[in-house]
Amino acid sequence: MEYYKTSGIILDACITVHKIMGPGLLESIYEAQIISYLKLTKRNWDS
Repeated sequence: MEYYKTSGIILDACITVHKIMGPGLLESIYEAQIISYLKLTKRNWDS
């Protein structure tokens, strides 16, 4: 059950960042912004 919760949080972060930043950027830019979003929303995991 924990996998569903975790994957939902990650998908929400990805969708939110993509809506804000838009399409066409490099994957590394999206990755950095998703990490920042998770940290700002207090959803931080160790890499």
